[in-house]
Amino acid sequence: MRIYLPFLVLAIVSATAALGQKPDPYRQNMELDGPSFVAVTVQNVDKAAQWYSTILKLDLASSVDADDDRYRIRILSGNGMTVELIEQADATQPPATRQYGLFKFGFYVKDIGGFFNYLKTWQVDTDDTVFYDEALDAKSFGFIDLYGNRLQVFQRCDTFDC
Repeated sequence: MRIYLPFLVLAIVSATAALGQKPDPYRQNMELDGPSFVAVTVQNVDKAAQWYSTILKLDLASSVDADDDRYRIRILSGNGMTVELIEQADATQPPATRQYGLFKFGFYVKDIGGFFNYLKTWQVDTDDTVFYDEALDAKSFGFIDLYGNRLQVFQRCDTFDC
């Protein structure tokens, strides 16, 4: 009996936690399937914050401006995602795809088709179609933010029939 007790407790706790969760239908297409964080450098932190707030439904969580104007930071959060936007006074843009560091970032959603269509309504620059990535066993597509940063979206195939 002692061997089964931890599994029984885990099952009861998991079931209780699952019953307390209520999906928000407004954000259902963009509900992340796991926590995500990324920091992105941008040319204008306020314009970028407005874009990410509008398109990804993120809320401003924190704002920091250096006293000497060397940098400005906006941290946005929501839907299981935190995005830190950083504007640096002395930053330069590297040639496309010839950069060290972040090339793109991605996140998982529960309804990739709904999210793809949502981005199209905002005229966001997206890939032409959602595709199947056999290596990840996931559907995927990419899109570009207002400063040319590439984002990639995934939906695990175990959550629907690929």
